[in-house]
Amino acid sequence: MHTNIARSAGVFIPVGTPICRLCREEITKATTNYNGPVFDKHETVTEAEQTHLQEIRVYTGHEEEEDVSLAGRRKRTEDCLDRNDQFKRICVHDVEESSQSSTMSSLQTADSQESYASVMNISRLESLNTFLHNCNVSPVKSLSNPLTVASERTKRRYIDKAKECVFAVLETIAPKEKDLLLESIIFERNEQEQPADDTLQILKKIYIQAESWQFQRQVLSIIVQQMSFEGAQKFIPGLTSWRFYEAKRHANIEGPGLPVNVTVEKREKINANSLDHFIDFITSSHIMKDLPYGQRTLKLDSGEIINIPNVIRSLSSSSLISQYLQLCEEDNISPLGKSTLYKILSECAASVRKSVEGLDNYVIEGSRAFQTLEEIFVDENNLKTKLLEAKRYLKADFKVCNIDNTFSQANQCYTALFGICTEYSGIEFQLHCQHIHSQHCQSCIDLDETLQKVLENAEKKQIENKDALMFKVEKAVNDIKNLQKHIVRSKNQEFARKDIADNMEINDVIITSDWAMKFLPRRYREGQLDWFAKRGINWHVSVSLIKLQHRMQTLTHLHIFSSQTSQDAAVTTAVMTDVVQDLKTILPNLQNVHIFSDNAGCYKSSLTLSTLRHEIGKALASYNFSEAQNGKGPCDRRAAHAKFVIKRFINEGRDVTSELDMKKALEKFGQKAYRVRVVDTVLDLDAEKHKESIKNVSNFYNFNFADDGLRMWQAYNIGEGKLVQWDSLKPSKNAVQLKVISDWTDIAISDSYEDPVPTTTKHKQSLICPLENCIREFKNKETLDQHILQGQCEHQLEKEALSDKSKIIYAKKLSNAPLCCPDMTAENVFEDDNLVSRCCGWALKSKKKKTVFNQKQKDFMIEKFQIGKRTGSKVDANTASEEMRSGHLGFSKDEF
Repeated sequence: MHTNIARSAGVFIPVGTPICRLCREEITKATTNYNGPVFDKHETVTEAEQTHLQEIRVYTGHEEEEDVSLAGRRKRTEDCLDRNDQFKRICVHDVEESSQSSTMSSLQTADSQESYASVMNISRLESLNTFLHNCNVSPVKSLSNPLTVASERTKRRYIDKAKECVFAVLETIAPKEKDLLLESIIFERNEQEQPADDTLQILKKIYIQAESWQFQRQVLSIIVQQMSFEGAQKFIPGLTSWRFYEAKRHANIEGPGLPVNVTVEKREKINANSLDHFIDFITSSHIMKDLPYGQRTLKLDSGEIINIPNVIRSLSSSSLISQYLQLCEEDNISPLGKSTLYKILSECAASVRKSVEGLDNYVIEGSRAFQTLEEIFVDENNLKTKLLEAKRYLKADFKVCNIDNTFSQANQCYTALFGICTEYSGIEFQLHCQHIHSQHCQSCIDLDETLQKVLENAEKKQIENKDALMFKVEKAVNDIKNLQKHIVRSKNQEFARKDIADNMEINDVIITSDWAMKFLPRRYREGQLDWFAKRGINWHVSVSLIKLQHRMQTLTHLHIFSSQTSQDAAVTTAVMTDVVQDLKTILPNLQNVHIFSDNAGCYKSSLTLSTLRHEIGKALASYNFSEAQNGKGPCDRRAAHAKFVIKRFINEGRDVTSELDMKKALEKFGQKAYRVRVVDTVLDLDAEKHKESIKNVSNFYNFNFADDGLRMWQAYNIGEGKLVQWDSLKPSKNAVQLKVISDWTDIAISDSYEDPVPTTTKHKQSLICPLENCIREFKNKETLDQHILQGQCEHQLEKEALSDKSKIIYAKKLSNAPLCCPDMTAENVFEDDNLVSRCCGWALKSKKKKTVFNQKQKDFMIEKFQIGKRTGSKVDANTASEEMRSGHLGFSKDEF
């Protein structure tokens, strides 16, 4: 209605203005066919329009208005509302005429104040319906009766209608966010109405008692999630808006209650080119002189693990950096700082070559042979690389690929390698194979081809002193082959220990014996005079592995001599007999005794073997000798531990200058791990001197004591062995007896054996088997010792190296370098019937030929001897040998 009036008359009547039914009908008729101008709120009224408005005022009873401006019309409209006498009794038109009549009658009889309220309510309802119409929502009617007495259907209808109205208002205020606005209104109302729970009270107490703002912010970030700033200020008096909104920001960024993630910003000032140049230098061939042995791991800051070869550097870190700085100075390159270079070297880890003492001759001569060949063929990179690969193969994988009797499937079998020696033609050392040697190891073939290539290239070299060159090359090749044989013999002898340990019965024992290095007396405070002219104390170590009630247990015997003693066969036999007699005292039911030792002359002699048979009797079952640098691990470990115990005793302010002091130290700190006896030797002059001997006893490694005689083998389990009758040996009483100075330390047998845990288990182990290529790990020392005694090693081949800012580059350069070596894998074995097999007895120990010096050689050596005699400075043998090969003395290759 008000739209029609505004369009035709230009008068804007507020929504809800009361008007009678007759006036409504007249206005409707007047505006239905109205074709006059439409008024705009900013326009003025013309004379024609004033005439038309006058007619409208006649219809509505408003004839007194003379102001025809738009402002006047609006003012008059407002004045109409102030005339209570005129409007308080005006009927309100409703949708239905019946309700309009009842409303008019009620308005006419109601109080003036109530009529005004009703008018205003109707005005708001009209405005609401107009708003709902614009929002495409159906109009709403005012309740005639209270909602509490309305029917359920009416209640549901008005509740739904109220929801539509509220959602329309929320959508108008916050388009597309009406749900969020509604939740905020409801949450704030509930927050103002509901008190804080126990959790908030606890958080409030923690916040008040917190000592730092950082921790307060963490706690406050939880509280602010549940209340507004006004609510939080009432909950925590004195809370500032900055702290409140800072906690809000912390909750949004870090998370409610979480600590601030502090990130350390690192500045990088390293030049990438300088870094790459330095890593190129440390991975070059003149820094890495040897092939990698095993693997190392590099751990990045992200936790990533990178595997690299365990390369070997020839220089220490300080020498390496000094050479690099000198190179940079010559090439006019700006290097990194010294501290940075040291840090890179510590991160890019590698092993450094160190001096080693006490190596056996086979190993040292083989190592020198490779070094000699590398110096001779330094210009031939391809051959030099093959020599490095061959060296790496002998150091690692060759020891593994020969580990069991399935060696027949690669590089032939042990039966063939140890089968026949040209020196012995009997059948005692023969064992024929039941298969054809048609499978071969590619790595072994490559090794043979490399050595053959070395000889061919040496022959092609055109140099002045050709004989000296060929002598050095041939000797180096022969030393490398001897190292091969030594490795095969060592692994074959390990089978003897393993087989005996596997087949031990209850009350059987394995004894490993060795003379320890002489112990030099030491004082807590030692002067210079005390240091000179020391005489070492002789002591012998015997480690016994005993099987009791299906368990392996160990016992260590130490014999300390009170005077200087000759470590010969008679004294050694007396010590070993004493150990067995003590074992019989501890274990009355002792059955079989198996002895292991190295092949020193005091052990491997006819006197030792025959005397042990006489002293121990039938309880002695076997005696097995190991190769050099093999088989003495248990004794070396116990001797090292005993030395540590004695050193600890000295560090507490005591002196160890005698054999009794040693025994006292071992008893105090040895944790009852040793049976110690102090003895002296007594020579029995009435004993019959032993004259019989075993021919070529040094060539035999395994001896079995049987009732009918002594059976001997050159290599373990190859052939039936050679039998020597006891009548021909005539075992007799030992001429040396032991005089007891201080008797055995009373200890119990170690009972801490447990099965070794494979390395695949998730349990972290602490002790690793020291034997080469063994992968077993153990929880304690006793378990490791028993593992070594039994020889139960597990081997695996060296893994191929995988391909770091400095670590990644370092790993990549090592990966790209020719450092990888072949693995003895299944793919590395192939069949070929045409390849020549190694001759029988190849791995047996060979003897050097006797050489008779001619007069020219004698004169040269006498001359060098006289130089040392005259000057007091002896000529070094290697220097004299080099001089002979120099060429100007006229010696030939056969005379070198």
